[in-house]
Amino acid sequence: MKKTILFLVAVIGIGIAAQAQDIITLKNGEDIQALVQEINDDNIKYKKFDNPNGPNYTLKKSEIFMIRYKNGSKDVFPTESTATSSKSEQKPSVNDLRTEFHRIGRNDIEMLDFFETNNYMKHYNDFKSANNRGKVGGGIFGAGLGLLIVGVIVVPLADDEIVATLGSYYIVGGCVLSIVGIPIMATAGGAKRRIKNDFERTYLNNDYSLRQQPTLNFGFTSRGLGVALKF
Repeated sequence: MKKTILFLVAVIGIGIAAQAQDIITLKNGEDIQALVQEINDDNIKYKKFDNPNGPNYTLKKSEIFMIRYKNGSKDVFPTESTATSSKSEQKPSVNDLRTEFHRIGRNDIEMLDFFETNNYMKHYNDFKSANNRGKVGGGIFGAGLGLLIVGVIVVPLADDEIVATLGSYYIVGGCVLSIVGIPIMATAGGAKRRIKNDFERTYLNNDYSLRQQPTLNFGFTSRGLGVALKF
């Protein structure tokens, strides 16, 4: 009977003692029985539980995983990688975005990377589509220019009528392809300017870039193919 009573008293005493202390769990898994005195930005100060009148000890927060307090509450300290990632997820300031945006200028590859990196996906998708359209127009224009040059070289030097005729076809085909490629490139360039202007107006609070820029417009009229250059 006495042993049972002593056992119960011991259990109760351990329970009371456990509730009267703070437990500091380090990131290496070690538990420290402590009385936390102070928590600062970079470290904490505590006394050893079994020596409450002794000196204060200091631990860096970066070494601590969690503190369980005697009242049942707890503090969990994030790892350095978590803290770093949370900072990296913050978007740059408007001034930083404006500086980077203006630095890029007309570099389409860097502009695409800028939109994607900063998660402006609508502008990224629209700009990518316009950029691809410009590449198609550039390819058509380049092919036409190549055929035109070959035709111009072949025709004067041709001794054979068939070769001369083929050279003429090259010239005609080159002219057609060049004419087709130019408006595709022009409209793609205009679309990219509009996308960048919209981004500046929406996110950078800039309207100065909306000034009328030179544009080359193509279209069909009652008299044929029309070309207009606006300033």
